[in-house]
Amino acid sequence: MANLDQTCNVQISFNSMINAYATSGLYSEAKSIFQEMQDCGHAPDSFSYLALIRAYTEAKLYTEAEEAIQMMLNIGLIRACSRIT
Repeated sequence: MANLDQTCNVQISFNSMINAYATSGLYSEAKSIFQEMQDCGHAPDSFSYLALIRAYTEAKLYTEAEEAIQMMLNIGLIRACSRIT
């Protein structure tokens, strides 16, 4: 049980950092944390992707936002995100 709690805490921490950078308009940093999350073996969830997409759209990087949406479609997360559909 402790391992599951730790995994959840790590996921929440990564998502919080991605969201904070997105909110601050720092899309490059948000993307970097998103990549670091994956490099550490943690799969991004719908909250991770939505924060990254928000960072891209705030920076008017619509192609990158569309690519992130496509990644969500490819792994089946898009159904969990009613804001995108």
